[in-house]
Amino acid sequence: MMVRQRSRLAAISVGAITIGVLAGCSADNPSDLPVFDNKQQSVDVLPATIIEQLSGPDLELDLDLESSRYVGEDNGATYYVAHDQAETMACIVIFVSNSSWVSGCGSQSGLETSIPGHNARFTVDGIVPSGEEWTVLHENVLVR
Repeated sequence: MMVRQRSRLAAISVGAITIGVLAGCSADNPSDLPVFDNKQQSVDVLPATIIEQLSGPDLELDLDLESSRYVGEDNGATYYVAHDQAETMACIVIFVSNSSWVSGCGSQSGLETSIPGHNARFTVDGIVPSGEEWTVLHENVLVR
C-alpha cells in the first residue's frame, strides 16, 4: 500500500512540475518577441498626437512609448505594436488620422483591437486562427 501512495505522489509531483513548465512556456512576455529585438527607430515612434493624448496629466500611461514598433500599413491605416510599462501585456495601435486612432493592450493570445474599417489581432509567429479570415501584416499582427 505504501508503494501505491508513493506512485500516486510521484505522479502528482510530475504532473505539477509539467503544468509549471508548460505555464512558463506559454507565459505572455511581449518584450521577448523578435519585433522588440532591435532598438526603436524613427519609423517606430508613434505619431505625436497619440503621444500627446496618451501622456496627458489625467491619464495613467500604461503603454511604454519607447517600446513602440511600426509593423506595417493596410487600407489607409498604420499599425504599431508595443508593450506596457511592466512588460506583461502586448499592445496594438491603429492610426488612421490625428482624430481617428485606437490602442489596446492585453494578453498576447487573442488580443484584438479595432476602429471602424480596421481590425487588428496579435498573433505569435503569423499563426492565423483556423476558420477566420485575416491577412498577415507582420509575423505578430493580423489585419482585416
